[in-house]
Amino acid sequence: MRGEYAQPHTTVTHHLDLREEKGLILLQGNVVEGRGVTIEEGKWLLMCVQKFYGGEGEKAERRRLLERFSKGDREFKVEELLEEAEKIV
Repeated sequence: MRGEYAQPHTTVTHHLDLREEKGLILLQGNVVEGRGVTIEEGKWLLMCVQKFYGGEGEKAERRRLLERFSKGDREFKVEELLEEAEKIV
């Protein structure tokens, strides 16, 4: 299935309870069995997401890419996103 009927293979929940007091955000990931992603691949994917959004260095560039994508900006280029993603792997 595609579009609005597509089923996720991985879900991530952000627990914000400790954000104010401890400066921590806990993540909980779930991999749906039989959707083509193993638990190990789900872990790897989540670690890449953490590195991409929480990593040092190119944060400003990554934020710019995220904002352009979110707004549907015509200046967004998937090639730039892939270049940034390759830096973390």
